[in-house]
Amino acid sequence: MAKSRNLNLEILRIISMFMVVVLHFLLHGKVLKTLSLELSITNFFIFLLETLSIAAVNIFVLISSYFLIDKSFKISRIIKIYAKMYIISAIIGMIFLLTNQIPFNLKNILAIFFPFLTQKYWFVNAYIMLLTLCPILNKLFETLSKKEYQVLCILLLIYNSVIPLLIKSPVTLNTGSSVIWFINLYLIAGYLKKYPIVLSKSKILLAYGVNSLLLTAIVTFFYKYKGISGAMHFYRYNSIFVLTSSVLLFLLVINIKKKYNSKKANIITFLSTSTFAVYLISDNSFIRNVLWTSWVNTLKYRETWYYGLYLILICSIIYLLCILIDKIINKILVDLVLTKEKLDNLDKKIGW
Repeated sequence: MAKSRNLNLEILRIISMFMVVVLHFLLHGKVLKTLSLELSITNFFIFLLETLSIAAVNIFVLISSYFLIDKSFKISRIIKIYAKMYIISAIIGMIFLLTNQIPFNLKNILAIFFPFLTQKYWFVNAYIMLLTLCPILNKLFETLSKKEYQVLCILLLIYNSVIPLLIKSPVTLNTGSSVIWFINLYLIAGYLKKYPIVLSKSKILLAYGVNSLLLTAIVTFFYKYKGISGAMHFYRYNSIFVLTSSVLLFLLVINIKKKYNSKKANIITFLSTSTFAVYLISDNSFIRNVLWTSWVNTLKYRETWYYGLYLILICSIIYLLCILIDKIINKILVDLVLTKEKLDNLDKKIGW
């Protein structure tokens, strides 16, 4: 049976990717951009959904980092990620080209076959860069004392999470969409693994609830007077509020000790191994342009009491469809090309 703690983190991985789909529903579906400039219950509810979901990216990086601490570098990790991105991008792109959904031109050809170079998936680019740095970061962990580690984390958080929220500075991060921020998250995950923090579930949930309500209230207020750009400033991944939510949820899960029978473990593993593909498929630039504007009516029922249920239903359908597509792709292409034997041989030749 798989380790319970690992399965807990896999459940959190599944949830965090669902949060990503919710974020895209609100952002790409223009739900946020079409809100009225009023202090209303509808606005507060939608911003609350954003608040509860915005921690997803940080959580995903924290989970991956937690597993990578103390692990040796494997080129197969990067190859598998890039191959999955390339295959999904090529399949979707060719379908859109052959059905005349997009014009046949150089820009689209580059986007389809060179997604890394054309920056079509910013998360993949930043994550692959992080993977190449993991061995060096792990060696850094070994040399730092606990106090030095604490000072490093605190200083980086002040520079890259607190200051950017207060002022725009050319010497600190203005966004969390970068490998620099991922390194910050890797350091946090490393500290939590090396020096576990044990807190009661009630305290964590209370802190998470207070932080979430405070962030939602601040965003709703700033939206009234500064518009959507003023509100979204607090939703950056490196915002101290977003980081706090991410770490609290992560702490909650790693402090839970729960055993799963083999059936539940298999279901969790089945879903978690395809979570990354949910992002690659649903946020593909060609699909994204039609998914949230033509295929899904994100503004439907927005003023009704059951809008939240509608949102969850739509996001669940998209989520499960993406997982199904990924399983088919794995069977037809990935398992044939990227066999375990080939990847193991590469790791033996290229390893740290």
